[in-house]
Amino acid sequence: MSQNARQVRTTVLSIIKDLVRGSETTGGGGGGGGGGGHDYAAARSILESCSGACTAYSLSLSELLQEKSIEKHTPLYWAVVNRPPEDHRQRHGRGQGLEQQEQEQGQDEEAGSPDLLTCLLFFAAPLQPSTVSELRLACLLTSDQALFNRLRMSPDFAPLSGTDQMLLGANVIPDDVVVENLDGDDGAFAVDLRITQFQKRMRIAKEIGVEFIARGAFVVLSLVHFLFLPSPIIDGEQSPNSAGLEAYYTPRSSLLGCTRVSLRV
Repeated sequence: MSQNARQVRTTVLSIIKDLVRGSETTGGGGGGGGGGGHDYAAARSILESCSGACTAYSLSLSELLQEKSIEKHTPLYWAVVNRPPEDHRQRHGRGQGLEQQEQEQGQDEEAGSPDLLTCLLFFAAPLQPSTVSELRLACLLTSDQALFNRLRMSPDFAPLSGTDQMLLGANVIPDDVVVENLDGDDGAFAVDLRITQFQKRMRIAKEIGVEFIARGAFVVLSLVHFLFLPSPIIDGEQSPNSAGLEAYYTPRSSLLGCTRVSLRV
């Protein structure tokens, strides 16, 4: 690597660090995208310049964004940890121009309003497995189930199984999970699931697994289809095969208790 390339690399890493550095206030002007207060438009402009500089010196901005260059973590990790609450971002997002709001409306409905993290993920793609682990850890440490569910919409973050890809297509939006932490100190929570093509997937794949964050821990909920064979003979005739559905709840902490699961198909 040439001296100029090393200088560009150092400069880009410094700029990225500044982008994701935490701040009690978001900078004036805009979307409240997280980190050091840069909104989506400003962050995109900065990263586009960084991308151009990296390309000129045969550097990969994607690799730099996924390098553990800041206190043994990636910039994406710090972008999640320092990400403002959703209501804060929505409040500051009202300052955007009407044209920009209309352009981003469709994306907002599906993946949340665009922010610094959205921009970083765009330039970091495709994500390495180690980066996905960093993002999962950051979501867990911040107990951000809404963001975790949003990230699951990325094939890099939560790839579909081979069977689900054949049934649903490779780019289908995964199942939606809404978690409600209930009042009290007993660790109780409720889950609202919306499963895409539930019956078809259960008949073919026999099992659907859903992962989410509740009470500061990862939880895995497995829905399993079972079939009793051979079917019983009643009054000389064989009855239809008996089938059913079982749910296996696997908390990563003994202090958690799921009190209600609502399944919508």
